Order: sequence, then C-alpha cells, then structure tokens
Amino acid sequence: LARQIELGAEADLFVSADRTWIEYLAGQGFRSPPEAIARNELVVWAQKGEQPLEGRGELERRRWRRIAVGDEAVPVGRYARAALQGLALEDRFVSCRDAPSVLRTLETGEVDAGIAYLTDGQDLEGLQVIWRFGATPEVSYWALRLNDGPESKLLLEALRGEAARELFEARGFR
Repeated sequence: LARQIELGAEADLFVSADRTWIEYLAGQGFRSPPEAIARNELVVWAQKGEQPLEGRGELERRRWRRIAVGDEAVPVGRYARAALQGLALEDRFVSCRDAPSVLRTLETGEVDAGIAYLTDGQDLEGLQVIWRFGATPEVSYWALRLNDGPESKLLLEALRGEAARELFEARGFR
C-alpha cells in the first residue's frame, strides 16, 4: 500500500502495524507526524487443551516441531522473529503470508504452534493462547495523514476518539 501511495494512489490516511513503511512515507513528503492509534500483543497460539508455556524458551522442546510464523516481509513475521531471537527455532518455522494464515495453518494441524497477534485468534474456538510475549516486542498501529485536507484530519480524529477506542478495546486492542 505504501508503494501504491508513493506512486500516486489517492488516500487520506495510511494505517499500518509496520512503522518502517510509515516512516518511509513520512520521508517521501507526507509531513504529518505518525501517531500510534492502537496497540496489540504478540502471543503463542496452540490447539485447545495445550498447557501454557512457562517461558518462550520452552518452544525449543521437541514437542514444538513446527511453528507457524509470518513471512519476514510482513510485520507479524518480523515481530515473531524478534521475539524468538536467541532461540534455535529457525529450522522449525513454517512461513505464512500473514497473521490470519498463521492461525489457519495451526487450525488445520499442520503445525504445533503459531505466533500471531492476540486479536487475530480471539474468535477461534479450537485455539488458545499458551504464551504472551508482553510488551516486547511492542506492536503498535500507526496512522499517517497523507494530506492536509479536512477528510484526513476528521478520520484521524475519529480513530483517536472514544467510540473508536471502545471498538478497539472490544476486539482486544489497547
């Protein structure tokens, strides 16, 4: 989306969990400062009935042979790899297109665990969170106004408003 905007696609506001693309667009002449509008949490998902992990290092146990993570090109993949840095797990990673595909891969039983956002699996009855990474890595959703028009200002104000906050919180965002 950032490349499309750079090439002239019309948009008033760009929202992304990828701070790199937000900063890239800001450097391309979109001068408003980016603002964090919501936060999420990275977690380890597993099939219902699995015991919670006592620490992320437990993923190195043989029990966790295949772990679904987002591709390195998407934010969830970079967040997952950063959260698992220092553990010898790379050969167990099953790379997925995005967070929803991480969870679909886990649901089908192709993997033993999946690293995705807390908000992505809340409605999936067969899965549960077995480890929460907490505040590290910090998962934020950023908004960047792409023009000085009233539409972009109103949209950003709406995303910062009480009604949006209630909707975000109802879906598990902070």
